[in-house]
Amino acid sequence: MSDTETNSAGEKAGRPSRYVVLLFHGVTMLVALVVLLPVALFPVTPGFPGKVAGVILFVAVCAERIWAMYVRQGLARVRDGAGRDWTAIAVGYAYPLTLGGAIAEFLLRQHAPPSGLFATGLAVYATGVAWRYWAFRVLRHQWHVDVSDTDGERHLVREGPYRLMRHPLYFGACLEIVGIPLFLGAWGALLFGVLVFMPLEVARGYYEERFLRELFGADYRRYADDVWAFFPWPVRRRRRP
Repeated sequence: MSDTETNSAGEKAGRPSRYVVLLFHGVTMLVALVVLLPVALFPVTPGFPGKVAGVILFVAVCAERIWAMYVRQGLARVRDGAGRDWTAIAVGYAYPLTLGGAIAEFLLRQHAPPSGLFATGLAVYATGVAWRYWAFRVLRHQWHVDVSDTDGERHLVREGPYRLMRHPLYFGACLEIVGIPLFLGAWGALLFGVLVFMPLEVARGYYEERFLRELFGADYRRYADDVWAFFPWPVRRRRRP
């Protein structure tokens, strides 16, 4: 895919409006509330097997995501990028809402999932994170939150996970949003993630491609003909003669 899950063509947009900056800060506040939610619910819910392990694992998940999405680039750059890209705001709300629902459901149901389901969910989540960091490693400095960001040198990346699919970062996030509710046994959160977050993440991928086709022209069109968008399909495909 592109040299970022956020490359683009055309001139870089100006600074985001006050309205979208407020929307971004709403995402930040939601993330903070989600992190604090298990702290608030833990002392007022009865103990049950797996409660402590589930909460610790959930906090670790939140810490990783905050580091990956906020700290790596710096808050100001993330804010400006998200403010110019409505898809970043949309998935920015959907991801923590899914996580918050998952931990609330886990603690209020007072029942850990069976060990097999826990292991499956953890494996799905870990696979998603691995895909995401593999893509980060290949993209290096070219990854940005804003899919229309044109700063810096750009080239079409087809190495690593981009040999297998055009949107490995978004694919990895979708795996995460399935794995987290699974290892917490949170079926309502899983349904929300599948019905809300995943379509938004897919929409983000195709929204990005509008810019990538302008930026890389025929090269990207050939790449899109050869490589699936979201499935690591081992068979070369060709949609156009």
